[in-house]
Amino acid sequence: MVTPAPSSTPETAKPMKIIESQAHDTENTFFVIFAQITGNNALLPGYRIVGTHSPSGLAVESAPSCNHLCKASGPKVVDEPACDSRCTPVACTTTGRPVQEGNVVFEAFAYETGVWSLVVADPEGNQVSDVFQIETNYEQRQWFYYRFDLQ
Repeated sequence: MVTPAPSSTPETAKPMKIIESQAHDTENTFFVIFAQITGNNALLPGYRIVGTHSPSGLAVESAPSCNHLCKASGPKVVDEPACDSRCTPVACTTTGRPVQEGNVVFEAFAYETGVWSLVVADPEGNQVSDVFQIETNYEQRQWFYYRFDLQ
């Protein structure tokens, strides 16, 4: 398991880059990220999102990513497209709530105020993204959508 930690020394840039991110308000009491992990516009299986929360010390690792859009933040209206004319993912809505689909979901059983330090790990467990951080506040809870691409 990869344990991300902020570093005071510059790291070599990793090949997996964030190319899109969104945050949406929620009433959930757990922390969740839906993501698409891609390379050459294809969904990549076997990748994980790994994170640690500060100050709680909670460490979480997602299940491996699928080779298709296997995770969604909620039900979608069937007639709504999942992407625009260039097939750029767009948030669809049902009953006024945004819905995003991904091939991996990162879920922590508790939503706590603090900072999540996260990385993407390849199927062999190697860190392939730079550390990215998400600040969380229990009083203003959000769920997140990210799209990563192997450069």
